[in-house]
Amino acid sequence: MSKMQAPRGCPDVFPNDVEKRLYIIEMARKISSRYGFQEHETPIFEHSFVFEKNLGEGSDIVSKEMYSFTDKGGESFTLRPEATASVARLFISHKLFRELPYKVFYQGPMFRHERPQMGRQRQFTQIGVENLGIKDTKIDAETIELGWQLLKELGISNESQVLINCLGTDQDRETYKKQLVQYLSKHTSELSEDSQKRLTTNPLRILDSKSDQDKEILKSSPSLLKFINSESLKEFDKIQALLSSMNVPFKVEPQLVRGLDYYTDTVFEIVNSNLGAQSTVLAGGRYDNLIEGMGGPKCPSIGWASGIERLCLLVDYKPLKKIKIGIVDMDHSNDEYLMKSNQIIRSKFETYWSPTGNFSKQMKKCENQGCQHVIIFGENEINKKTVLIKDLSKGEQVEVKFDDVANYLFN
Repeated sequence: MSKMQAPRGCPDVFPNDVEKRLYIIEMARKISSRYGFQEHETPIFEHSFVFEKNLGEGSDIVSKEMYSFTDKGGESFTLRPEATASVARLFISHKLFRELPYKVFYQGPMFRHERPQMGRQRQFTQIGVENLGIKDTKIDAETIELGWQLLKELGISNESQVLINCLGTDQDRETYKKQLVQYLSKHTSELSEDSQKRLTTNPLRILDSKSDQDKEILKSSPSLLKFINSESLKEFDKIQALLSSMNVPFKVEPQLVRGLDYYTDTVFEIVNSNLGAQSTVLAGGRYDNLIEGMGGPKCPSIGWASGIERLCLLVDYKPLKKIKIGIVDMDHSNDEYLMKSNQIIRSKFETYWSPTGNFSKQMKKCENQGCQHVIIFGENEINKKTVLIKDLSKGEQVEVKFDDVANYLFN
């Protein structure tokens, strides 16, 4: 690969896509604000143990996807592969447990070393929320409903579906894990290569396998819900009732698990039928032990994240119509007047100007840049303190006093 190409899985983003991404981020920012979430930023890289200790050694992220490095001081750092652990670290280091619930919205780049494919990159942007500090079924329902509301307002909920499951406590999962391993061990040779590896490192992740051969074997596997304690199941039933009362369509998916070790009880995904195999567009769950395990207080929490790249594949965004003005210097006779005029015009409008080329080349550049109107300066116009304004869509041209340019264009 040429060194002048972007690193694999780290795409360059051009203006139209940037505008679409910003639209999605701003929509998420506004909606989460209505639910009481405030935007926070964490560093792009953290001490490696923030992720190594808390995401689970058997998780794909820790075992093979993290971008880690040792700095000049000999300390190990990792580019953040996800934001929940970073937010938990922020919560602990700033002693925010005095104000609960503490609601965080975030957006920014994440990094994972995985095989790039549609909607999945090595550098990607996530938006997400973390609802910290309270264990309550109403908090679970609110957090899931917020994710659903975002997809509704982005116009992609019709092809989407909420999937929910209950993972129970750590003890519940350990009991279930033994039964699952016992069952899957009878089919080891039939499992996919990845699932054979996970059988000894992270067997619950096999439930989330996309392999057809694994799916067939799992049809007869023990159900996790049969191993969940009665209190968790009671809360899970309550969450379902609350979601129904808020008209959030959902389906209980007993094989839904999340790929990180910190999840407990409620987990959920929103999938979209237009995304093919990588159908998950938003996902999250409850993590009641993460903050305590990182050295903070007992702090039950829940959150979700969504990848901007996948949302961009689904959202039908029509850019707002802007007035974009081209500036053409016909004979380069008075640079000082031209630059002062540019300054005034740019205080009101988005402009395009190139100082090089003859009149026809400058006009062509303005057309290529999507300018609707062109302001033309020549020696005669400068002497009369006027400009020529050409409407490129109609081909019409008028002479306007310079002081009246703004009013003319706005009207």
